[in-house]
Amino acid sequence: MRESTLALSGKKCLIMRQADETHPLVTGVKKLGGIPTVVPLIAFRKQELSNEEVEAIKTIHTFHWIVFTSQNGVHFFMKALQEMAIPFPRTLKVAAVGKKTKRKLDECNITVDFTPHKFTGDHLAEALRERVSQDERILIVKGNLARDAVGQALQSLGCDVDEVIIYETYFPEESHSRLVQVMEKENVDVLIFTSPSTVENFVHIAGQHLPRYIEGKVLASIGPVTEKAMRKYGMPIHVCPEIYTMDELLNELALYFK
Repeated sequence: MRESTLALSGKKCLIMRQADETHPLVTGVKKLGGIPTVVPLIAFRKQELSNEEVEAIKTIHTFHWIVFTSQNGVHFFMKALQEMAIPFPRTLKVAAVGKKTKRKLDECNITVDFTPHKFTGDHLAEALRERVSQDERILIVKGNLARDAVGQALQSLGCDVDEVIIYETYFPEESHSRLVQVMEKENVDVLIFTSPSTVENFVHIAGQHLPRYIEGKVLASIGPVTEKAMRKYGMPIHVCPEIYTMDELLNELALYFK
């Protein structure tokens, strides 16, 4: 994050994803003088794998490419490899959807061969068209809510595509009452949406109170897919960075308030 004045000074910022005190959004908001309030509307856990998915992991060495669509995918996939005592093949070409996913792979000492300039599945799919060959075997690692853009694009080229849904996104039930309490009794200034799922769950909990919950608030979106979900419900978007990272989201928030 670029240096800035305390642009968020005294502003209470609602972060609606899992985030501890060391999370970049929490530390970033504090650095800008803001007050982070965390109410996770999504959480992640390991997905039960099908027999086909287990077989794909066991035969990982037979693939030409592996595509990671999120850092959570990296985390849970590496955990699965460890549990199965399967080494990651160094001959495998690796694609990552964005900087955070690449960083997670770097931490695992895995070389990333390709990351698109814009961090969405659509851009990754389009860019991979120029890098893969027909009949290559490609393994896509994703969560249960991930879109199929990458797989569909690669299949249209004649690639042999397998997918492993390695984790699932779920709603932590205890956050329902907590969100209502925050929105009803605390003076929130900024609502930070980091995925379409956070938007859907926020709208579901708000119900008929949605107009009141967003009135007078600054609404920030991490990127275009989340923005699309917000617009579906008539929510205004005050901040949405061109580069879809948390650092850039914080930079744009700082510029907005300056």
